[in-house]
Amino acid sequence: MKCPYCSSNEFRVTNKRDFSEEIRRRRECLKCGKRFTTYERIAKIEFYVIKKDFSNNELVVTNNPKHKALFAKQALINKISLISLSELPKKCECRIRYREKLTKCGIKKIEHGKYAVKFKDLQWAVSPGQSIVFYDKDVCLGGGIINGSHGMSRLDVAK
Repeated sequence: MKCPYCSSNEFRVTNKRDFSEEIRRRRECLKCGKRFTTYERIAKIEFYVIKKDFSNNELVVTNNPKHKALFAKQALINKISLISLSELPKKCECRIRYREKLTKCGIKKIEHGKYAVKFKDLQWAVSPGQSIVFYDKDVCLGGGIINGSHGMSRLDVAK
């Protein structure tokens, strides 16, 4: 920030006033002595988590809801709960969010209790801990918990 009169960046705050949506500060330039007012508003920007790197204590985010790293083509699931079936079919439909459109998917068993789900269409913001529910038309087959996902460039997107 610079003084609007002399472009100096040396000033002091003489008065501060908080309002519900902004902060008003009265400032005095230390070079020319003139006073001016600034208003600070809190920007309301939504951020989306792309990657959590616990080893480096980093959180990679974007404010673009259409960023390619937010879309996944597959998900890894565990903690399967089935209704009247002993195994999931190789092909069915699934839903990740309540009232979201059903999407076709293929399911492959990786090991006991763990499956890989490949979506026909890219899915937005598939995150660990979310539930995924499988359907055969209107009949619920069961579901599981998403353990991880892989998308267009989801892994190493920040590199």
